[in-house]
Amino acid sequence: MYYIGVDPGLQGAISVLDQSGKCIHLSDMPTRPEEKKGHNEVDSCKLYEEFKSLHEVYIDLRIFIEKVGPIKGAASQKTFNFGRNYEAILSCLKILILPYFRVLPTEWKSVLKGSDKSKQAAISWATHVFPYLEINNKDGRAESLCIAEYGRRLLLGQS
Repeated sequence: MYYIGVDPGLQGAISVLDQSGKCIHLSDMPTRPEEKKGHNEVDSCKLYEEFKSLHEVYIDLRIFIEKVGPIKGAASQKTFNFGRNYEAILSCLKILILPYFRVLPTEWKSVLKGSDKSKQAAISWATHVFPYLEINNKDGRAESLCIAEYGRRLLLGQS
């Protein structure tokens, strides 16, 4: 079985862990410029192709995506855009009929031992556990790895 972690933000990422916990795929969230707006959005076509390709290579997979809600203190337009991008990701998974689980940040952050559950803590954890990867201080990559590891531990009964 393979475990996919998805950090759904525009700066997010997609990672794949094998049964032993080794990362065998890590990519940044595909984005494209949004028409007439001047900012980026999730590139649904590239994302669809990536999930389709991952499913062809790693047939027995489980996908874990962060369950998100309103962003405290954010403008309504920013929250709306984030929700739209999140739904684009879920739509790709639904169209491909891929099994996915939505997990709260408080759940997946359990892989980070101690009281620090910050983005920097996720980067430190991922850099330590996966020294062969280029995390490059990108919290989306680190958090996708945390989410995948949480899913792996959960399904193996180790959480």
